[in-house]
This record gives sequence, structure tokens and C-alpha cells, in this order.
Amino acid sequence: MQKPTRPTPALGADVAFSGDLVLRLLSGAFAGLLLDSELEDRIIVSDRRYRSVSPEWLKALALADPVLDEAKYDNDVFDCDDFVQYLRTQAALYAHEQKLDAPLAAGFLLTQKHAVSLCIDADQNVHLFDTQSEERTIASEPARFTDVLKLTPSNPIRMIYI
Repeated sequence: MQKPTRPTPALGADVAFSGDLVLRLLSGAFAGLLLDSELEDRIIVSDRRYRSVSPEWLKALALADPVLDEAKYDNDVFDCDDFVQYLRTQAALYAHEQKLDAPLAAGFLLTQKHAVSLCIDADQNVHLFDTQSEERTIASEPARFTDVLKLTPSNPIRMIYI
């Protein structure tokens, strides 16, 4: 298998965030979509520091990788949750290969029925990126998150991981 070409440089990777700030940013962006009592249990911040990343860079990373070609989609075998985990791993590998001092602020969100990628840019904005959809939609306003995620009582947010 041919090694994917990663876009460089990581646009907006010049701003560092603490893990505590990342938790506050994610909690704020999803506060209206989760109960306050659920925020702490549903959001996982796995590192102490992060580097900002633009949604355009994350989308370019996905589009440059033949593994994430929409034709590779295979329901229940290699589908949306696999796409977002793979993309997050590719972002982590980029940070490692570039010897960044912190991982990129790229992660994913799982609902009961779908999964999307997410990132935090240099201006501390949270963005969602529908990694496996045909449109490859980027949602940059929390007001649009409900529509992109297709949230309903039977399709709630299950986990946010960064």
C-alpha cells in the first residue's frame, strides 16, 4: 500500500492550547447539545497540550489519503467511525513526523448513528468535518452542529475524543 501524502504545513498549528482549555472549548461548543451533567463524561481530552489546526488542513489531509476515498466506505466494516479514527491517527502521525511539541487539536465525535472529525483552530473555534460523506461538509458554527450530526433523541452524542 502506498504511503499517503500528508499536506504540509499544518495550517494554523502555530498556537498551543492546554488540555484544560481544550476541554473548556469543547464543553462550550457542545453545551447546548449535551446536558451539563453529561459534558464531563462524554468529552475525553487525552493529552496535556495541543497545537491548533485549521479545518481546511484536516479536510486536505483526508482528501489526500487514498484510504479515505469515499469508494472505500463499507457499511459496518470500514465506515464513518473507522474513517474518523484513521484520520485522527494520521494527524497524530503528522505531528510526530514534524516533531511538533504537542499533538494537533484534531479528534472525533461519535453519535449513536454517525461519526465526524473535529478540530480546534488558532482562534479557538471548534469545527466539525464529515469525513466520509460525499460532500465532506465542514461546520464551523455550533448552531449548525445539530444539523450536521443529525441529532435526535434516538441519535444523541455518545463521545467526543481529542
